[in-house]
Amino acid sequence: MASNAIHKTQIHASKLHVTRATGCEDDHLDEDTVCGVGRWKARSLQRLATINSFTAVNGVAYLMTSCTAAFLGSQLTTLEKQFGFTSRQTGLIMAASNIGYMACVLFVSHMGSSAHIPRALCIGGCCFGISGIIASLPYFLFSEQLNNQLIDKMPGLMEGDSGTVIDKAMQGELCTASVKPVDMQCESLGDGRSWSASGSPQEHIAFISLAIIVTGMVIQGFGKGPRLSFAVTYVDNNTKKTNTGFYSGIMITCSVMGPVLAFLAGGVFSQIYVTLEATDLDPKHPRWVGAWWLGYLTLGLVTVALSLPLQLFPRRLPSHHANKKMVSSKVGVDDLPLLESATSRQNKHMSQELHEFSNRDTVAAKFHVFITFTREFIACQIRLWKNPVFVLMNLCSACIIFAVSANGYTAKYLEQVFDMPAHVANYTMAARSFVATGLGTFLGGYLTRRMSMSAMTALRFNVMVLLAGCLTSCAGFFIYCNQPNIRMDSPSSCSANCHCSENSYFPVCGVDGLTYYSPCQAGCAKVFNKEHVYWYSDCSCIERGTAYAGICPYGCSSIYGYILFSALTAFCQTITIMPKIIVFIRCVNDRDKTASMGLQSFTNSLLGYLSGGLAFGSLIDGVCSVWGVTCGVKGHCLQYDNDLFRVRLHSYVTISMALAFVTALVGYVYAKRTDCLSEVVVEKQS
Repeated sequence: MASNAIHKTQIHASKLHVTRATGCEDDHLDEDTVCGVGRWKARSLQRLATINSFTAVNGVAYLMTSCTAAFLGSQLTTLEKQFGFTSRQTGLIMAASNIGYMACVLFVSHMGSSAHIPRALCIGGCCFGISGIIASLPYFLFSEQLNNQLIDKMPGLMEGDSGTVIDKAMQGELCTASVKPVDMQCESLGDGRSWSASGSPQEHIAFISLAIIVTGMVIQGFGKGPRLSFAVTYVDNNTKKTNTGFYSGIMITCSVMGPVLAFLAGGVFSQIYVTLEATDLDPKHPRWVGAWWLGYLTLGLVTVALSLPLQLFPRRLPSHHANKKMVSSKVGVDDLPLLESATSRQNKHMSQELHEFSNRDTVAAKFHVFITFTREFIACQIRLWKNPVFVLMNLCSACIIFAVSANGYTAKYLEQVFDMPAHVANYTMAARSFVATGLGTFLGGYLTRRMSMSAMTALRFNVMVLLAGCLTSCAGFFIYCNQPNIRMDSPSSCSANCHCSENSYFPVCGVDGLTYYSPCQAGCAKVFNKEHVYWYSDCSCIERGTAYAGICPYGCSSIYGYILFSALTAFCQTITIMPKIIVFIRCVNDRDKTASMGLQSFTNSLLGYLSGGLAFGSLIDGVCSVWGVTCGVKGHCLQYDNDLFRVRLHSYVTISMALAFVTALVGYVYAKRTDCLSEVVVEKQS
């Protein structure tokens, strides 16, 4: 009797504590269903403990985290100009986040049934914001050296004189009858050393900056670990099963809309000069560098601020009938699982084992629990890899992501093939992403709810859409603009007496409509600035002797057709997201649901984003026709073979989309023959 009285008193005290904290008289509330952090659980917060509120707040956080992650794609050309990165190096930066992601996603997703999901999502969002702040650090560390790389190494030349380092950087090399001391800037360091022996300052800065940015991206990968698998699990456990696709679709749509905001921000910051100072340069000038660092800093701070509210949501939402039933039957229990599934029961069993062993040997108890967790983790992974439908759809998803990873270089492709300034290319990508990927993701989520898609219906839907995606991706082979022909005169030509440097690429457009390798190669002797455009005169190789900085315009109306078919391909890629998720969570046992999402994300990162970033980076470096060389050190690519660029890029995309279609088709045929995705089988697995 005494023990029963004590037990009732403890239960009453637990209810009383929650009632005082929240101002609510609902006896069914407990600590795991109350909004707030620590002792701060304001009454006004409790009415926000709904699936709608969570979807809205997490959707905004998704928008900013995705925006921060995609911002790199809008700044590839800028970073290459600023640091002299090659496309392989920028590809490494794009792939780095997946290294951190793969290091934690499998273990994190396996713990999804017992984790405090909203707080985990909050930590993940803050990691994204911190990664953006870290990525901006190289500018603050090296801004002075980056903006004045060669001035201190040239004591024999006066700033502002024709032919000085500043003139070469911003105006190109001019034609002069006297032999220029070209090697002086590479050999005169003041102490007898040469850059070729010690490495140029630009090399050292580029290496350190690359390490810093890659570190930031790895931290971003840690934050990405719990995003999709945790959010989908939280929604699926706190609403009706038929609504999972709808709410998850809203959040994923916000995530997919992140690149839209990223490219819009990229367009804005690309029009601001890197030093934030007034300049005579125009954004089309070959040496223009946008304020990439300001974008990373701004987006990083905003992402942290908008991710923090997620920690206020409870472990479980009180509004869902399953949670109420669970709580009412277990009031007073300290460590309630998220789902009363096989995985959560195992977690409780592990907790009980830890409590039993704790009185005897704490170390032995923790080791025993670790062994139990590891054994179950391995068993879970084996079950998933022995599931043919899951494996095939996993490979299908990875192939799609490999094709999607090309989007990181699409803005660069538009700049090169269709002669777009960086900011215009970013705005174009933003419009394409808004119409295609945003609409595709939302429509995919809407259809899964409207049609109450079964796993088999969702699989059949994927097959049909991916076939259409294969066809639209082929259009890129046939839609393009003619690439510019850059004229470089021979030693016996009109610029023979100009003594042009070997590595002096600085394209200028003559009034004759031809693009010349440099002002020196065009025989130009004078330069002046007019309305932020550098004009050259007395050009012996040009009929009327005048030119201006930059490649002659070669854009064409084909850009509209390319954007249309590119948008259709992106639409096909994103409308399959939610139907694929339905297949993933229905083709496995309920206890493996969270782990299946984690394994799928791991495979996407390894075979999709990581491999895609490195592959496309190497591809783009392979089509470079003119490399920037400073003192014998190769920097970033200055000009590409556009025809080769077009063929190789779209070959990769089309082949990967075709593989995605084939694997989805094989998965559909297998599921239809074995009837493994029938409603009866799926119901037994739940």
